[in-house]
Amino acid sequence: MPRGKQFENLIGQRFGKVTVIADTGEYNKKHLKIWLCKCDCGKTFKRLSKGLKYGNTTSCGCDYSERRSKLMTTHGMSGNGDSKKMSRPYRIWRSIKGRCNYPSQPQYKNYGARGIKMCPEWEHDFTAFYSWAIKNGYKEDLTIDRVDCNKGYEPENCR
Repeated sequence: MPRGKQFENLIGQRFGKVTVIADTGEYNKKHLKIWLCKCDCGKTFKRLSKGLKYGNTTSCGCDYSERRSKLMTTHGMSGNGDSKKMSRPYRIWRSIKGRCNYPSQPQYKNYGARGIKMCPEWEHDFTAFYSWAIKNGYKEDLTIDRVDCNKGYEPENCR
């Protein structure tokens, strides 16, 4: 232990899915304490006190993997990034996001630059957009239209 430093004993404490199981007796270069931890998934790993106590560590990383797999759960319409294989609704959704959010897109000046946005529900969840489209009579030969061209892409303003 670095001279003059006292450390709170974290053994047995839980931080999210993590339980501190042992004192490693190790410190990093800045004299911060390193603990041996066990995640609910069964994996053991080492973490600094600071990461545990400030909430930066809540799992071994399996949380991230779970969240990512849920986000990446495919609806079968994205074509895995291949624009030739994308479904038409997915291309429409992606085009709306592009013209509202990305200044590098040619149409951005007429949409995002004017404050036209896609509602957060649709922007972060293609399936929410797709569900709305199906419930509102989506057909392959139709396009999306905003009722008020000065408002954004949201369920109440689109047809």
